[in-house]
Formats: sequence, C-alpha cells, structure tokens
Amino acid sequence: MKTKIKDIEAKTKDSRKIIISSLSREDASDFCQCLNMIMVENKNDRTLTASYPNTLEDLKIFILNVTNSENDFILIAKIDSGIGNKVVGICDFFDSTEEDDSEQVAEIGVSIISEYQGKGIAYLLMKNCIEIAKTSTNIKKIILTVKEDKINAKNLYQKLGFKITNKNEQKKFYWMELALLHFVTLMIISSFVFFTNYVDVSPPL
Repeated sequence: MKTKIKDIEAKTKDSRKIIISSLSREDASDFCQCLNMIMVENKNDRTLTASYPNTLEDLKIFILNVTNSENDFILIAKIDSGIGNKVVGICDFFDSTEEDDSEQVAEIGVSIISEYQGKGIAYLLMKNCIEIAKTSTNIKKIILTVKEDKINAKNLYQKLGFKITNKNEQKKFYWMELALLHFVTLMIISSFVFFTNYVDVSPPL
C-alpha cells in the first residue's frame, strides 16, 4: 500500500528554497497554470500534458484518483515567488504495466518552466520520485523516452542511473530504463554481504 508522501525542503543550485511535495487537489489551480505555461513554452505541444484533463474540476478528480491509486503519484516543485509558493516543476510517475509484461513497469516524466531550468529542480524531483517508488510502490522498472537533441536531459537521466535500451532512428529519440532495487531487496542483499563477509568458512582443524 502506498504510504503518505511527505514534503521535502531542498535548495536549488542558486540557493533558493524549494519544496518538493505530492500534488494535492488544493494545488490544482497553480498546477494548471504551470502546465499551461510549459505547453506554451513548448509551442503548444500537447504530448507534454496529454496525461492531464483539460478542465480544473476534471483535474481535481484526476488528482484524487492518482492519490488513491497503488502505484501512481505526481510530485511538484514549489518555489517562493515573493507572493507565495509557485509551482514551477512537475514529475509524474504512472504505472504503465501491460498484460504481457513480466514485471511491474512505470513511466516517469519531468517538466520545468523554462525560467527555472538549469537550477537542479528536475534532478531533485526525479531523485525523490525514484526514492518514493522504491519504498512505496511495487514497481520494478521505470521507463522514459528522450529526444536525441535533448543532450542535457539525457545526461540528467544517465546521472540518475537510467540506461539507453533502444533508439528510434526515424523519430530521433531514445528509450531509457532504470531497474529498481526496493528496500526489502536491498536489506536481503546487505544481509547476504554481511553474512558472507563475517561468517567463518575456514575448514576445521
């Protein structure tokens, strides 16, 4: 069962305070403004916001459904704009497992308002998203796609541990994936390493 996601305070590269939190219905209006700005900055590319409803009321229902789902969640980055906290970045994590998949798979995506790009916000959002997925979901693999010319984005994903698994030569984008080691798995591995390092396996005298 998915545990409640707590707010996380951090600093951007230019030392501004930022809050990483789970998207709530109370954030819906600010979230909409962020989505609209990202879409306009990307020449009305609806692929960036296609997962989300078009109206505020539908968005609130969508957020409630995500909150109640087992493996889906959305993180937002809020920064002090001088007149309150402004949503400047989004990281969504949606279960995309299909019937013929041998393991639970999720797709991750991140978008930042251009004014706030290059400040480490995307890294903070994705890093926390991955950590939450390890402890609060049963997802075993995270996937994403990135355009070939998005060098900074590709480098960010590789820094977080994603590996290139395929390339679409025609549409010029990469498929990338990250295998998740969950907390229980890590405990088993750690226990095994401890045991093999410290147990006396020398033959009897």
